[in-house]
Amino acid sequence: RPVMGRYVSWIDLAVSRLRRDSLDVEAASLCQFSQEIGIGQCSDRLQLATAFATRGSTNLHDAIAEAAHNDLAFILTDGVAAAGAAASGDCASSVDAACVARALKDALHPTDETRGDSDRGIWIIPLVAPYDGVFYTERKIAVTEFNQEQTDERIHADVRSDVAIQNPKVDKAGNLNFVYRGPRAMLLIVIARWTDLGRAAMAALADVRGQADVDAIDALNGYRNGTAALTPIEVYPGIARPVSWAKSETDEDAGSIDAALTGNTIGLQCVENGVNETTQTIDVEQQQESGRGECAAIWTLPGFNFRLHAARPDNDVMLASFITRYAPGNPLAAKSQLKLRLRCGPDQGRPCNSNPVRVNYTASANYGETSKTLSAATPSGPFKTIADISTLHPDVEPHRIFAFTNTLKIFYDQMAAEQYRVSIGELALCNETKR
Repeated sequence: RPVMGRYVSWIDLAVSRLRRDSLDVEAASLCQFSQEIGIGQCSDRLQLATAFATRGSTNLHDAIAEAAHNDLAFILTDGVAAAGAAASGDCASSVDAACVARALKDALHPTDETRGDSDRGIWIIPLVAPYDGVFYTERKIAVTEFNQEQTDERIHADVRSDVAIQNPKVDKAGNLNFVYRGPRAMLLIVIARWTDLGRAAMAALADVRGQADVDAIDALNGYRNGTAALTPIEVYPGIARPVSWAKSETDEDAGSIDAALTGNTIGLQCVENGVNETTQTIDVEQQQESGRGECAAIWTLPGFNFRLHAARPDNDVMLASFITRYAPGNPLAAKSQLKLRLRCGPDQGRPCNSNPVRVNYTASANYGETSKTLSAATPSGPFKTIADISTLHPDVEPHRIFAFTNTLKIFYDQMAAEQYRVSIGELALCNETKR
């Protein structure tokens, strides 16, 4: 309870910070959830009730569904995927990662909301804190099959912290429970009706973390004691920031051609006849958007495909006459590159001062590919963070979150057909053919 109370206080401080930043909070409430009580024991104050007690049989999917009816929702959970000894709604009994993944997907597009009325997003902050109480594995394991020494060794392989495991027993449903004292990962899931509101909430949480006595850590193995939080992860829609064009350098020329980047315009000069091509490498820099959401460090989980296309569809053929091929280099980095193979010829006729070809540089989220990356043998960045705190064996790794990776994989598989595209930059192409 003291741990949950500290995290609730952290959220309350963040909401107060949002209020100070001109956010009009009309109403706020705090509710508990479990299979036993559903969504209940609610209060109109963001303060943990004295009657709070941890429970097994988590109905996380119900909490996510309820969050969809709010502008901003914070869900604190130990990450156990769903249901309990009995099935709940269309969720299977015991743990059901697919049910939670489906609930996350449905929370982005509520049936009672018209598309365009919102710009929803999902964020997850992994947490680590001391735990002292009954640990519910929610798995049917006999006491004789439970290897207490193996569990102790596995925890210490991840975290340098005191650990005690006692009194393993099986409940009426046949699930293994035991008394556990040691570190435990949890999740703070944030769902917002508008993406900028969710990112502002991440910034507010970062701003007041010290006041709430929540330490910032980079990885699970960096935890020692107390309450801690890892870097927030944007699960949906993903961050692709606007860019500006810094400079251009010539890698290779064919024929007689000059290329110059001025602002966002690439001007070409070439002779009238012959093959006139050049390879240009443009240095690209991300712009920091205005707004509080840009003040917080946030991992972005979704991958993106980057594309150049004509601002006007009837200019697609003309664009292809200018750019024969292109390749972005590390496009999500703060500083990246865009390599272009440019062609200049008499068939273009697009003077720089009157009729350039205008081009959009866009980023399209690839949620299906993100699911595959979650299965990578050697993950990095946020994918490593997720792998390091996820487990399929809660009896052996009670400090980790059961089925966390699987839940996200299924979520992205379900979102694979989702179209999310943002324009992050503009270019203009023109030529001055020499007679």
